[in-house]
Amino acid sequence: PIVAGGSKVNLVEYYNEFDDSHVSYGRNRFLAQTFTLDSETVVWRCRFKTRVVGYDRWIFFSLRHTDDAGKPTGDDIATSQKYLGIYRPGAPIKWRRFDFDDFPTLPAGVYALCAYTAEEGSWDDHALRCDETTPQYFRGNAHLSHNRGVDWELIGHTDFMFEIWGYHPPPAPPPPPDISNFATQDAVFEVFGTGYKITVTTDRVCHLFMRWTLIEPEVHAKVVFRRGIAMHTDKRFCFVVYHEN
Repeated sequence: PIVAGGSKVNLVEYYNEFDDSHVSYGRNRFLAQTFTLDSETVVWRCRFKTRVVGYDRWIFFSLRHTDDAGKPTGDDIATSQKYLGIYRPGAPIKWRRFDFDDFPTLPAGVYALCAYTAEEGSWDDHALRCDETTPQYFRGNAHLSHNRGVDWELIGHTDFMFEIWGYHPPPAPPPPPDISNFATQDAVFEVFGTGYKITVTTDRVCHLFMRWTLIEPEVHAKVVFRRGIAMHTDKRFCFVVYHEN
């Protein structure tokens, strides 16, 4: 079947009766599923339907780039691992979650998820569930490697059942505005026989708001506390009457 859903519910869209398609993998036999990202994405989790028979084993998934032919290439971008218990014959192959050790931010493009194990044993002891009858995913392909991911061959007419989880990175913060509240460079106060003159120099064109008064302000002592202990006393000036222009 092709499966769609979220973290708690998986809804079967359609199924093929008696279909138990799967492909085996192991220490030297790697499997990969390529997929397409339409935009920049932070990738943090993948999910596959996989099983282990014989005895418990560590299963690994890695995220890689693809070459011009659409095959996996290069070193791992991020990896994940999980210790899986023995699969019981007749039981369904379950969805397994693999969280990456790092959350890479990937630009739009085609990438690959690779499955393998580092332990000895028959490559037939591990399997990924797939759809070999009516594959519907046309934005990636299934691949197989017999030499630990060095060379890859296409597995035709096959879709591995997988999910890739991620989110779009937050947008960049806007640039700082050109207008600032701290544009004053110098202020000169002059007293004349008939009044006062205040000259303010700024570093840019701006609106200047001024408050002035001819009444002596009230001065209050404000005690400052640090962890409950009274420290120095700051003066606080209160203008009873003032004008604005």
